[in-house]
Amino acid sequence: MPRWAICIRWRDFTDPLAFSGEFTLYDHVLDHSAAFNAIPPRYVGLGLSDLDVFFAMGRGRQADGVDVPAAEMKKWLVLTL
Repeated sequence: MPRWAICIRWRDFTDPLAFSGEFTLYDHVLDHSAAFNAIPPRYVGLGLSDLDVFFAMGRGRQADGVDVPAAEMKKWLVLTL
């Protein structure tokens, strides 16, 4: 099957109203921090994979000779009724 036919077939099966980035691995603020490479220095140079650094920032890590706390969680929206 030629490449153009695959593209047309893919176009026919995709939903034009589907949104990308509507899921998160852990937290949407943490996702943006990782996307913009705003990683605190305490998580750099630990010999961890990118995914391990991501979850260390979210949950902390105390294994394999690495002992770092989770990043601070901040409540940004307060609603009073």
